[in-house]
Amino acid sequence: MKALKAKHIIIKVLFASLLCLLLIAPGFSGTKTLTFYWEQPSTPDLKGWTLYWGTSSRNYTDSTSFDWDGNPEGTYTKDFVLTSPDGQTRTYFFALTARDSFGNESGFSNEVNATVDFEAPGVPLNLRVTIKVN
Repeated sequence: MKALKAKHIIIKVLFASLLCLLLIAPGFSGTKTLTFYWEQPSTPDLKGWTLYWGTSSRNYTDSTSFDWDGNPEGTYTKDFVLTSPDGQTRTYFFALTARDSFGNESGFSNEVNATVDFEAPGVPLNLRVTIKVN
């Protein structure tokens, strides 16, 4: 009987500790992979593209450049990993430019947007444990 009572106390302490950790845990931050598709008109001396993004339309605060891989298809894709610093759902706005090897850059493509959900799921409720004595 004393062993069973001790198990109950240990389980209650572990459960209380877990609950405290969940309540004080910092906001969830994670990553999402976005895939972009676009068509590139025939351009002499194409070097690559620059992807611009921000949290308001036509106000781009970040960018990343990447080089053309030599694929002559005309339709291109790029996977891009976006990380949330604070775990919040946000709408991001994106536009793309093309560049040549001389450093010339085209105007912006059409703008696209995506709402990205980085929020953690809700905290599980009503966790219970049952101990069976054999």
